[in-house]
Amino acid sequence: MKDEIKQNKENMKNITDDMAEMKAEGDEIMEDLRTMKNMFKSELSLEVMVRAAHKISQKKSRVELNNWDDKLHILKSKSKLRRNKIYIDSELTTEERKIQKEIRDSARGSE
Repeated sequence: MKDEIKQNKENMKNITDDMAEMKAEGDEIMEDLRTMKNMFKSELSLEVMVRAAHKISQKKSRVELNNWDDKLHILKSKSKLRRNKIYIDSELTTEERKIQKEIRDSARGSE
């Protein structure tokens, strides 16, 4: 339980993004930071403070933001990115992902 609370606090300001066509520019952290800052600025018209950005896979990245307000602004504006096939979500713990999957599955089953 304490580990989950600690994980939730760490994830509170983090988001993940899934880009359908992310450029393969290597795993350099500084390049990832610039890429994410530029994407938020050009696509969402937001100036945010990115603490760190890491590629999880070829198409998926994890972005750590400096504050909660930046995360809220990004999450409110994320619908603008759908036309570019870029999807942004809050980072969730394993247990939270399981719960969300169960909710989606039960919603699909009741249609």
